[in-house]
Amino acid sequence: MAAMTLDNAGSAGRSIEILPGRSAFGWNEFARMLLRYWATPTGGVAVVCVIARQFGATVLVPVVVASAGAFVAIIVVIFVVLAIVVPRKERGEIRSGYTSLNGRHLEVAQVAPHTNLVIREAGHPALNFESYVRSVTRARMREDRP
Repeated sequence: MAAMTLDNAGSAGRSIEILPGRSAFGWNEFARMLLRYWATPTGGVAVVCVIARQFGATVLVPVVVASAGAFVAIIVVIFVVLAIVVPRKERGEIRSGYTSLNGRHLEVAQVAPHTNLVIREAGHPALNFESYVRSVTRARMREDRP
């Protein structure tokens, strides 16, 4: 089966009304960014503390451990909030008849994450990565036109 894009997805490319605020995709990407750029380096801080302790550092270690502990606590709270917000936003999108998440909820239309343009109609198969990127790029290009 040929990959579906804006050109062969029926009426994909049409504009639909989307919920205000950040999309489920946007919240999901925010969580990924947090994990990649904030939570992962925290493990590095723990390794530095263990190594410093092995070499006899006594003053710096408690300060770093306390700071890292506070940082981890903040990250955990943010992830708990995101674990509530993302599914709630996703359910709201489904009730509105669309999704911004790729490969999920094939029963509703999929919109490009930062636009209100449909890139996959309801009932069509999920977009593969290349088709998804191409469709989102085309949707953005259409949105930029006057």
